[in-house]
Amino acid sequence: MQKSQSTLFDFSEELRKRVEDSRIFQVREGYISHSLIKEEAIEAREFQINIAEKAVGGNLMAVLPTGLGKTIIAALAAAERLLRHEGRVLFLAPTKPLVNQHLETFRRLLKIEEMAAFTGSVSARKRGEQWNSTEVIFSTPQVIKNDVEKGRYSLENIILIIFDEAHRSIGKYAYVEIAKKYVEQGESPLILALTASPGGKRKRIQEVLDNLHIRSVEARSRSDADVVEYVKEIRIESEEVRLNEKMVEIQKLLEALLFEKIDKLHKMGFLMYKKRQYVSKKDIITTGELIRQRMGRGRRSYLFGAVHNQAIAVHAYHCLELLETQGVKPLEDYLGRLFEKKELSRSLMSCLSM
Repeated sequence: MQKSQSTLFDFSEELRKRVEDSRIFQVREGYISHSLIKEEAIEAREFQINIAEKAVGGNLMAVLPTGLGKTIIAALAAAERLLRHEGRVLFLAPTKPLVNQHLETFRRLLKIEEMAAFTGSVSARKRGEQWNSTEVIFSTPQVIKNDVEKGRYSLENIILIIFDEAHRSIGKYAYVEIAKKYVEQGESPLILALTASPGGKRKRIQEVLDNLHIRSVEARSRSDADVVEYVKEIRIESEEVRLNEKMVEIQKLLEALLFEKIDKLHKMGFLMYKKRQYVSKKDIITTGELIRQRMGRGRRSYLFGAVHNQAIAVHAYHCLELLETQGVKPLEDYLGRLFEKKELSRSLMSCLSM
């Protein structure tokens, strides 16, 4: 028996409605409708919805160019997890400005009252008090790593961890240890990794995926069909910010220490191909690898001084970067951790304590 055209139309409309109703995030008048998302706060973009829905189903890395809404995807996933599960969401970002930026975005988008930022400027006592009463916590990774190691709280009741700039998850970076602890401690662990670029080499990308226990990857470029209509021209404006008097004084001390150690490495036959003012952090790290190779072939006593000078040079260079890009407080936090672990030599400690 042949179905009439109207019957076929009714059937297709019913099927379409069923598909729409089965989706996690509903769309109403061009905006995402969800009980924990503010009305008309998030414009409905199909690629963001698709990635967020996959993110709540398993550990996922979202690779998206800057400006295409990675934080929106994180907010969608966080809202759904908080709606369906008891616990809290942890959003990690590498710097304090990023932590605060993500916090403000979530406050603007979500119907969630209890949110807090954990950084080095928040006391350990206050962090411990806020941990169990806060639904979404934004933090730099070192703070969480230190607190968990010292038993201030565990990751047991975290229902989602978001790793911003996830490509950093290699070697001894705090993300790696946090992800490991989370998988061990979490009752219902779920990981969402965000990055604009996971890395240029296959081995490095795989290391990131393994360290964060990622099961699947969703990647988009600016030219993809479901993204291209949302791509806007990026205009970059640079503004020079001068260091204050205190920062300039610290900068001079660090530069003097750095140049002293580079000069000593020069005299020992290392970094001879560059003047000291042009030596990069990568050059110093590569020198460390070269020193270790030579030590493996013998002549260890001759190279102890090189090991000492190279290690201090790396620390001094990193201190300069922190001072010039993030300010005095992140530098103090970094030095505090090094002093605590006794990783600095007497010469570095005495110079930086002046």
